[in-house]
Amino acid sequence: MDWVHPKDARGRYIPLLDGADYLGHVRRWEEEAAKWQEGLEHDLGSDEWRPIPEELRALTYAEYVGERPDPQNYMPRWSETECLGYQMYEEVTDGTPLSPVCRSPEELARWLVDHGANAFAGTTANYDEWLYVARGGRAGSAAVSSGEVVADFRVHASSGSP
Repeated sequence: MDWVHPKDARGRYIPLLDGADYLGHVRRWEEEAAKWQEGLEHDLGSDEWRPIPEELRALTYAEYVGERPDPQNYMPRWSETECLGYQMYEEVTDGTPLSPVCRSPEELARWLVDHGANAFAGTTANYDEWLYVARGGRAGSAAVSSGEVVADFRVHASSGSP
């Protein structure tokens, strides 16, 4: 309940990646770094390994793709017993919070409605729509028509947990 999403020196939220992906990203980085040492790089087009081009061979793997994933760039992983609150996150671009931590899905839905939280493209949702999402439903879709974003907030069933 006391989770505070980190902020930068200017007070803006620091985007964090999904913590569930961290170990997979580390494993992939380490596998590709080992292959790089063998003179091979991952070909995304074919999902196979190919020789590193001559002009890149002087680089280390970290110089080529960036440093090994840092756990500080990922959301923490909490156990089920630690998951006591509900907080709405914007996941499409930044991975930053839209709300404070609330004690229940109902409290979160009320906060989102009362504060006109952005559901998508500057539109919001009503209490029942936010409550559905807060309980683990999926929401948000849009289309672009004649160069304009047309928001269409709808809830979608989700197989995941909140």
